[in-house]
Amino acid sequence: MWADIRTAPRNHMELAFKQRRQQIVSDCRQLQIDVDSYNENHPKEKPVQMVFNFTMDLQELEMAAKRGGQLNLSFSIEPEPLI
Repeated sequence: MWADIRTAPRNHMELAFKQRRQQIVSDCRQLQIDVDSYNENHPKEKPVQMVFNFTMDLQELEMAAKRGGQLNLSFSIEPEPLI
C-alpha cells in the first residue's frame, strides 16, 4: 500500500503503518525461529539470546541522526544480566 505520506489521508496511513509493523513482527518471529534452531543444533555452546526490545536501538539511531549520521551501536544482542 503506497501513498505520499505528505498528502495521504489518516486512515490510509494508519493501515499502512499497521501493515508495516506486522511485517516487522513477522521478521522478528522468523529471527527467533532461526536462533532457536541454531541453539538446538549447537547444544554444547552458550545459547544465543535475542532481545526484541528495540527502544535503545531507536534512541541510538535518533541520536546518530542528530550527530550527522554517525552510528555507533554499543549494545549486544544479549541482554545485560538482571541483578
